[in-house]
Amino acid sequence: MPNLNVSACISKCKRLQVLNCRRLHVWEGVQTMTLFTKQMLIASLVLFLIFFTNVGFGAARLGEFLGDVPQMLLLLASVCLFVIGILQCESQSKTAEKLD
Repeated sequence: MPNLNVSACISKCKRLQVLNCRRLHVWEGVQTMTLFTKQMLIASLVLFLIFFTNVGFGAARLGEFLGDVPQMLLLLASVCLFVIGILQCESQSKTAEKLD
């Protein structure tokens, strides 16, 4: 039978509780995102999927539907929308922490 240290077990349980609380906090953050933040993240995802599909078609030699420059602009737009959404989410999170 292994020698169990009670304080180590308690410490491990506390760490698991903190981890579960953080997971719950992340889920609550998703639920409390504003419509604007969700729209930015969804638009970013849609643009990235279009970019990914174009790259996939090119790799499969099925013909690309976007050239190099439009493809770059599409990726740039996707990244910009993602950054806007994440910064908005961060500002909401900081505001919520100040209120608590």
